[in-house]
Amino acid sequence: VAFGEVGGLNAPGKGSGRSIPGFRLGSAIIAAHQAGILAGGGGHDMAAGFTIDKSAMADFARFL
Repeated sequence: VAFGEVGGLNAPGKGSGRSIPGFRLGSAIIAAHQAGILAGGGGHDMAAGFTIDKSAMADFARFL
């Protein structure tokens, strides 16, 4: 998973990722969004993208 900063220090981060066979990345991103960890996101089994508040980075790492 790669992260980038868009819009300055106080703006949410953007991330995207590519998966490996056997790990459904899109489902994990959607579940993290539904759990309130991510500000937005979606994808499919092999790739996904998301928006995250910087304060949620540790929670997201634990979630995955």
